[in-house]
Amino acid sequence: MLFKGIDKVMLYSMISSSSVAIYGAAIRILNLFEYPATAMSEIVFPKSAESAKNNNPLDTKRLYEKSVGALLAFMVPGIVMVWIGAKYIILIVAGAEYMEAVSILRVVLLFTLFTPFTRQFGTILDSMGLPKINFKLLLLSSVVNLGSNYFFITHFGVIGAAFGTLVTLFFSFIVGQIILYKKLNIRFMNCLIYQAQYYKTIFDFIFRNKK
Repeated sequence: MLFKGIDKVMLYSMISSSSVAIYGAAIRILNLFEYPATAMSEIVFPKSAESAKNNNPLDTKRLYEKSVGALLAFMVPGIVMVWIGAKYIILIVAGAEYMEAVSILRVVLLFTLFTPFTRQFGTILDSMGLPKINFKLLLLSSVVNLGSNYFFITHFGVIGAAFGTLVTLFFSFIVGQIILYKKLNIRFMNCLIYQAQYYKTIFDFIFRNKK
């Protein structure tokens, strides 16, 4: 919660409360993409814990890659649609006075591309009995987020908070992938391969029913 609140706190302290309202209009849309990740984490955790208990790292590796691939398959089309309709979504959700949030929304949408990776990273490590690694990365990311937000807000204003947090999420993603590769030989490309396979399965199902 502290990590997720850094950008808003810094906006309030460095610019004004009205800037937090504009930024918050975009973040509210982003929260819709959090629910699938949370649901997937609840499904993955017991299965991953069972794999860890049985000392079966290969199952844990596949579980991470498949769950991330499934989340990406579900979320990417939604991200594209919200990106295209950002102007109308902000108009409906927040009103005409918050149209400045449109460009911010398009930046924060990129946050969601990292959500499946970072959320499942924490789930997998916790289930393996390695919460300290997860905590240390989160703590380090919070420090990076402070510096990154300060720099970008200073130079770009309200949208700088989005840039600052995006840089931090990219940092967390890179470090997390390195850790997962060393611990479980998890590979980023495998997640994308599973994502493509899910799309193929969906398309095959649709066309088969049409026939």
